[in-house]
Amino acid sequence: MVGPGRIRGAMIPRSNRRYSFAVRSLAAVLLALACTALIAKSEDIPVDETADFRGKVTDASNKPMGHVKVTLTDKVTGESKSTSTNGNGQFWVSTQSQHPLSMQFTPPNKSGLASAFFESLPAREDRQLIVHLSKGFPVEGRLTFAGGPLKGLRVRILADNPIDDHERIYGGGETITGANGSFRLSLTPGHKQMFVSNDRYSNVTREIKRKLTVTNDLKLGDIDLSLPH
Repeated sequence: MVGPGRIRGAMIPRSNRRYSFAVRSLAAVLLALACTALIAKSEDIPVDETADFRGKVTDASNKPMGHVKVTLTDKVTGESKSTSTNGNGQFWVSTQSQHPLSMQFTPPNKSGLASAFFESLPAREDRQLIVHLSKGFPVEGRLTFAGGPLKGLRVRILADNPIDDHERIYGGGETITGANGSFRLSLTPGHKQMFVSNDRYSNVTREIKRKLTVTNDLKLGDIDLSLPH
């Protein structure tokens, strides 16, 4: 019996419930198909063959690597331009710079792969690159002065005395310190040299060099850039 002010919920006929379930199922299928088509469309965009730099990024087993950040940097002005590889590992990027360039390939942290770094490339030169990323280990640290963070400083870690171009390209990388002075690079094992360039702070040393060896995850802690006395 229904009390005052209460309405008994109406029973939905079984046929209507089946119809409702079918509609929801169809909507889910259509949504999945739309997402798949969108992904396929983004991966099927043809490479811009007129781009200054273009190519493909894979892991060591030649599996295409998507979401790899590709950064082209003017070595004179410091200006950078970035893009990311698509689902097929392809990338293309151009620049109006007339200066020497560096190009870095930075895979997602979760990939466990090391970066690749072309330290010096001629400007305005048509070039196609095939990049095979290897396993890497994170190298982390923080630049400070009198205990405070140093933001926006360039950190390069390169292979120490590389024996060939492969070790030179796949043995290093560069990054810019964040708001808390921290930096992170994923690097292949081996002996390295770290270079820190300072063009922002007048009361801080202009450059430091430090040797280090990567054999596993490496935490460098705080690195103080106080001027030598």
